[in-house]
Amino acid sequence: MDCVKTPTEPPLFSWLAADIADWVQGELVGNIGEPITGFAALNQAEKFQLSFLDDEKHLEELVTSGAGLILISARFDLSNFTNRAFIRVENPRTIVTGK
Repeated sequence: MDCVKTPTEPPLFSWLAADIADWVQGELVGNIGEPITGFAALNQAEKFQLSFLDDEKHLEELVTSGAGLILISARFDLSNFTNRAFIRVENPRTIVTGK
């Protein structure tokens, strides 16, 4: 069986932002209105991908990130990012890594 994925294959998952927020027990801020179909690093994520941010030293990456939805620490001020969708949680890294 060939493990190489082609662009025409359907995504491995497709979740709405509200469903992801419920699953991780986070607060949804904004909404992209389209399903999330993948996960990527903040600096590599695209419109329909989920990413996370838990370290202030990467906060500036929010400006250029293409991520459609971002798991973010509840301690960050999001007032400058009103055109983005976030899920505020206590510890984004724990949700992503399980550690």
